[in-house]
Amino acid sequence: MKKLKKVTPFLLITLSVGSIGNPIANGASDTGYRYWGYYQAKPGESTWTTAMTGPTVNIANGSVEGFAFTFAGEMINTGSPKAAPNFKKICGSTAAVTGKKRIALVVEFGPKVIAPKGEKAPKAFNKCVVLPMKATGFDLLTKATKIRTNASGMICSIAAFPKKECSEKAIKTPAGLK
Repeated sequence: MKKLKKVTPFLLITLSVGSIGNPIANGASDTGYRYWGYYQAKPGESTWTTAMTGPTVNIANGSVEGFAFTFAGEMINTGSPKAAPNFKKICGSTAAVTGKKRIALVVEFGPKVIAPKGEKAPKAFNKCVVLPMKATGFDLLTKATKIRTNASGMICSIAAFPKKECSEKAIKTPAGLK
């Protein structure tokens, strides 16, 4: 099998959840990517679903949107936020506003072993955000916290973490994940 030179995080997610086995493990060395994974829970759901699009689509009132700094490669994927999506817990004390929607946001910064060298992740947080009815996941993030994207719009950092990188280069699998 041909060695993969570059796999974008979205492709990596698609390949790792697909039914064709694990082509990353078969064709790549002991490397992977750390990136912001995007997860969703529709109104009334209590489990995360990996988002199959970026945060540029309209999200339903009562949804929970999750972002987790994660590592994926070979047979390892640190995955979705550890906190279960719970709209009532996050948004229960936020009053509904006519003509607007409430979206619960969960942001987790991943296991310590995947943090870039010299960086310490902030504390995980959740927040209820009131938005216009046509707002997207991107709108949710920009209202809730500071984000940084690359030229193609990929989310590189949330709440200034990580400070510089943007998951475009493979890294060696952190020893604590092996």
